[in-house]
Amino acid sequence: MPRADQLPAFDTEISEAPSTTNPLGMRGGSEGGITPGLAAVANAIVDALAEFGVEHIELPATPERVWNAMRAAHRNDAEGREGGWVS
Repeated sequence: MPRADQLPAFDTEISEAPSTTNPLGMRGGSEGGITPGLAAVANAIVDALAEFGVEHIELPATPERVWNAMRAAHRNDAEGREGGWVS
């Protein structure tokens, strides 16, 4: 694991982009750190359901959405399109 003294120097800049949906132009500060985690969870769910032909799922991935995605993939397979159940 590299230590701080082994890393190259970094140049930093401030890039301000005011929010258009807030009258003061302020944005939430805590959302940035969790956004990649949500994408990782969605990708893990799609990877787990790939054998059933699921290629996409909307978050939040409720049990109903997971089941509907699996059924839609099965219907696509039954109609001769890509996806479907794996025996």
